[in-house]
Amino acid sequence: MEFCPGGNLQDHLKTHKGKIAINELICYAAEAARGMRYLHSKSCVHRDLAARNCLISEDGVIKISDFGLSKIAEELGGGKPDEGEPPLEQIPLRWMAPECLKRPQLWSLKSDIWSYGVVCLNAFNYSLDSTPHR
Repeated sequence: MEFCPGGNLQDHLKTHKGKIAINELICYAAEAARGMRYLHSKSCVHRDLAARNCLISEDGVIKISDFGLSKIAEELGGGKPDEGEPPLEQIPLRWMAPECLKRPQLWSLKSDIWSYGVVCLNAFNYSLDSTPHR
């Protein structure tokens, strides 16, 4: 993993609240989407996509990190309820898709898309308090 001196997107949004150019935010959103597209092309469900897991490289490029909860899509849904599911207290609820809030959790590539949407909502509102669950 390359070193990302820009820190994570969550801290960047807090530090530069309201001062990040819209073009920069659009680039961050596009780069995160590109990263998600790559993961999904490998059937990888991240399951913890959030602003804190989007790192900013030296060149200002978003790099998706923290794959501790990720799974290959085929591994999801075939086991017993709660088997291999992360405890809800390990994942901030604001980034979770509605179908992942219940038991058994229904993780899929679509749930990552929901989380990506929340990351974009946070970025474009310059607020980590923005959430579709409110």
